Amino acid sequence: MVIILYMHHHLPDEIEGAREFLPSSEIVFLEFGVREGVEEFLEHFRNLSTSGEPKIKFSKNEATPEVLKYLHPYSINYLKSIGELLKNSGKRIEIEESPISADFFCSSELLAIKGCEAFLDGDFIGAKDYLEEYLLTSAEIQKTREEKLVEKLSELQEENENNNILALLGAFHTPIFWDLRKKGLEVKRHFSRRPYVFSYSDEISRRARFGKKIEEEGLLRYFFDVGLRNYLGLLSKRFSGLDTLPQDARETISIFSRKVTEGMLEGLIENILPELRKAENLSDDVEKSLRIKERGDMGKWLGD
Repeated sequence: MVIILYMHHHLPDEIEGAREFLPSSEIVFLEFGVREGVEEFLEHFRNLSTSGEPKIKFSKNEATPEVLKYLHPYSINYLKSIGELLKNSGKRIEIEESPISADFFCSSELLAIKGCEAFLDGDFIGAKDYLEEYLLTSAEIQKTREEKLVEKLSELQEENENNNILALLGAFHTPIFWDLRKKGLEVKRHFSRRPYVFSYSDEISRRARFGKKIEEEGLLRYFFDVGLRNYLGLLSKRFSGLDTLPQDARETISIFSRKVTEGMLEGLIENILPELRKAENLSDDVEKSLRIKERGDMGKWLGD
């Protein structure tokens, strides 16, 4: 049987939910969004499972640049938590062999970032063009990945009929559960938290993934949601030393931003834009990630 645990990639505490299913699973399958770095991380997690010795050494939020150049920085604590989960577990570890390159993935994300910048500059036509191209590209990326993930999980189940497979997947990929069922596999799904709340921008991306029409109001809310979460994210970093603020405030920010965005009137945007423009340039991190291979300075990007 395939047991899917849907979760958020950036929240390390969500990995705790996997401990419930780990004892009854012989194989643990991990999602990995791009094709570069797969061998290093497969060896890393297999070593942890069998001997407890990691291949990749983490210090605070840093690891070797040659490995981290393919990863989103917010995933570091999540990956460390997976390592803690698998350490000395003796489980067989398998990992996604993504058909998507890191450069292509980052270049597609850059379309969304440029769309947000155009929106904040008052160029809604340009923003709309960028976002529509991003949504189409992102939808194809996710569908391609999901097809491969279904193939891989099906193969693993056929080869290990009597063993349970625990698949740790991002909550975006709910179609995988239904596709596996259509293929006749025994599969169960669980979510790391209920209700599972997507950010509004993620919800729009999911609508595009399912081929649903996105009205202009949806595009407006997408930009507002991303801008507000970026602005609040900067504030959470600035005040992260306060005891009243969660150490990882992204979930709180995401939920708050969605509630505000869902209830907003279009005219409210004009009043909020000056504040959103105070946020750092949204494309900086993505543009840096496109140059990581040449620079090899992911550690500097991550900071402490």
